Amino acid sequence: MSMPENNCHKDEHKDQEAGNTKEGPGKQQHITVCLVSAAFFGAFGSSFLFGYNVSVVNAPALFVKNFINKTWIERYGTPVGTETVTLLWAINVSIMAIGGLLGAIVVKFLVKALGRRGTLLVNNCFSLVAAVLQASGERAHSFEMLIIGRFIIGINTGISLSALPMYLGEISPRHIRGSITQFNAILINLGVLTGQIMGLPEVLGQLPSVKEDSATPSFSSMLYTLAGGGTLCGVAALVLLIVSTATDFWMQYRYSGSSANQGLWRFCINHKCHAHTITVAFWDATRAFMLLAVLSCFAGVVLGLSAFANGTKNRRVRTGGIALVLSGFLALLALAIYTGVTVTFFGKRFLDWRFSWSYIIGWVAIILAFTAGVFQLCAFQRTIAEPAPPNIPDS
Repeated sequence: MSMPENNCHKDEHKDQEAGNTKEGPGKQQHITVCLVSAAFFGAFGSSFLFGYNVSVVNAPALFVKNFINKTWIERYGTPVGTETVTLLWAINVSIMAIGGLLGAIVVKFLVKALGRRGTLLVNNCFSLVAAVLQASGERAHSFEMLIIGRFIIGINTGISLSALPMYLGEISPRHIRGSITQFNAILINLGVLTGQIMGLPEVLGQLPSVKEDSATPSFSSMLYTLAGGGTLCGVAALVLLIVSTATDFWMQYRYSGSSANQGLWRFCINHKCHAHTITVAFWDATRAFMLLAVLSCFAGVVLGLSAFANGTKNRRVRTGGIALVLSGFLALLALAIYTGVTVTFFGKRFLDWRFSWSYIIGWVAIILAFTAGVFQLCAFQRTIAEPAPPNIPDS
């Protein structure tokens, strides 16, 4: 994850060094959107990855062991011993700590050469390389790529967990420094939780229920993967749609020399917010479409979750997919209306204006809603195209 630019929160950088911070009574800086976004996305691209990679490795243990055994047979023609499989699996899990130690050692030199923010930016290269290696290991028939990928992601976490606290401490004012640096711990725990959730069989697949000598995933495994991925994207889209609709940062501009921002329900000038008193057609249309999008997305998520209780062959999967696609379409109409009117009207009225983060979150929610709907519809289509294999009684 890339870090926001320094000029986004230049007010927070006035007193960057702790020794130079001089805040008298009544002059304390407030928490700003730029400060929170810099702290959150910085921790999301660093601490979150650490927590996720620590916890996610537990769920696919059987898959990885089977993959090691299969690769060994392809190379040498004989199955690998149980002790060797256990040893290779232990190396795969623990080598991340060795990479973390190396990352913690080299971070000193990176910070001196690149600075805190530059170190975090460059550190993303390690996570990308590790992701490519671990994702390509199965296709390349190489369990060594998994081990190397875990080692590289360990270097990434060692660097990030050393550089991120320094970065968060320097961009935050003294009186809220403790609160801002807590993003580090919060995102670690969130990453651990996400790794545990992603490892659930009901979310991203189950063990294959086919013969041991077959590498083809079972029908139920692929089906649960599609439906679970769609439901996960739907939940993320629902949260983002609610945040986008409820917050007041759709647009930022200068009004009479003061900074101002507006949302669908209120406008704020100098941190004082007021409800919209003028009825404008495009605001009403945007509000209506966004509320309908939230309701449609909620219905799609509920239908997707309830389908797991009754089996994914239930038509609720298709209905949930249609609801999620409809949610994305309604949100797309809302943002299209808002964009068109803002560019043609406010763009001429205010010279110094820009779309803000609530508006951007809305577009991200649209992508997630469409993705969730496509996953759900593909899961339902698979139930029609490939009926589940019949149970063969043991002889």
